[in-house]
Amino acid sequence: MAWFRISFAEKAFLRLLAARGLSVETMTVDEGVTAMIDFYTQHRAQHTRLDDDGDGLLVQWSPGRLDVARQMIRSGSDDSPVMQLSLTFTVNAALPAAGSEWHFDPTASIVVPRFFTGSPVSTILTYEAA
Repeated sequence: MAWFRISFAEKAFLRLLAARGLSVETMTVDEGVTAMIDFYTQHRAQHTRLDDDGDGLLVQWSPGRLDVARQMIRSGSDDSPVMQLSLTFTVNAALPAAGSEWHFDPTASIVVPRFFTGSPVSTILTYEAA
């Protein structure tokens, strides 16, 4: 199991992409979603507590947009910001009504909706306080 500091989550994820020969600008939705799920299941954020939902994965969609976000909360302090590393795809495919799914167990199987696929119109990686 690999570990990273919450403040370096974006750099850790970009290293994972580079190791796979991927870049944010050119990857498909399938590649990005797989990478983000692997980042969640195989890389732990230091100082988070899984049993307090301190490290979770959110899969969400709305018209023209697919998003996979990792949310991390440092344990031990009530004033710690909620940090979110989000991979957002703009797509020109028809999507169902807006929805979302939370995952808080990295050992459980994560199944994303079938429409999380294809080549995006654009892709953005952001890391900020939620």
